[in-house]
Amino acid sequence: MAVAAVLDEEGFAKLSRRTDEERERLGVLDAVRPIVAEHADVHALNLESRSLRTRFGGLFLFVPTLVELEFDQLIKRSRFPGTTKVAL
Repeated sequence: MAVAAVLDEEGFAKLSRRTDEERERLGVLDAVRPIVAEHADVHALNLESRSLRTRFGGLFLFVPTLVELEFDQLIKRSRFPGTTKVAL
């Protein structure tokens, strides 16, 4: 069960979100924002052997599994909003 559901069940009201100004005053504005990666361009993919530096390199560990699962086909069939950026 989700935390929000448990709190609701126990009678606790949902807290309002802090504004950016409030979070900045508390010094947590940047700490709570995710790092957003640039969108990948599949047409720029080059499989020549080389090295590169990236903060998101761990994602490449999943490529063989994604190929095995035919992930692109799963995404196409899901019809979730925004999946056209993932599916080829």
